Amino acid sequence: MRDAQCDNCHMPNNPMPMRRLVLLHTPAHEITRLMKAVRADKMPLDDTGAEQPVEPALKRALLESGAAFEELVKAAKDWEAAHRH
Repeated sequence: MRDAQCDNCHMPNNPMPMRRLVLLHTPAHEITRLMKAVRADKMPLDDTGAEQPVEPALKRALLESGAAFEELVKAAKDWEAAHRH
């Protein structure tokens, strides 16, 4: 995410300003939305607010690591659901 400059906008002072600010400090809560945005080239935004696709190699890397993280989050949620008392 650093190479894609996500933290330039997704920060508490909301520099863009976004209607719905999503902070990426706890990505487990937002991984599905994050992956959807990367797949659809919805992020990052340029200075005018226009959607700009991420460079192809970086996009591949984000999607690969993001998909692995998404699976881990799903597995953790499934485990928690199965072990509720």
